[in-house]
Amino acid sequence: GLLPPTRGSVLMAGHPIAKLLPSERVRRGLRTGFVFQEAALFSNLDVFSNVSLALYYHQDVFELGDEAVISRTEEALEATQISRVHWNTLPAHLSFGDRKRPALARAIAIRPNFLFFDDPDVGMDQKTARVTHQILCELRDDPRVTLVVATNRTTMIERLQIPGFRLEAGRI
Repeated sequence: GLLPPTRGSVLMAGHPIAKLLPSERVRRGLRTGFVFQEAALFSNLDVFSNVSLALYYHQDVFELGDEAVISRTEEALEATQISRVHWNTLPAHLSFGDRKRPALARAIAIRPNFLFFDDPDVGMDQKTARVTHQILCELRDDPRVTLVVATNRTTMIERLQIPGFRLEAGRI
């Protein structure tokens, strides 16, 4: 849904997403989260505001009051183990790896049913990468979530491997 198709159509859960506005997608149950390689955080918003942005934007569709938005934002920040000290920090003051955790928190805050990740653990220290892997494995095992991960990192591929699928020459 970020770019319209040049030919054909893209269906998600049977809906042609190119023809739907973001709020209409959400109304139809197409909650899509993205974690871009460069995090794609808004530089003028602190970490908390970046994570809560989609919740506030679609507050009416999600049927969330202000307290529920704050609660869900805090839940996502805590799940990604972002220290409260950094909640009011602008992205420019975070390391590259630390910028990816708010991006992940933003993606999971909306409780999406479709998640797209571009190298979600690149630039992270091992401890933070393990937290990210754990969250992705939980999402992978959730039957309500479709998870798409683009990576060339063997560790990520091995941790996300689906039971019953074999890894051969870097391909699942």
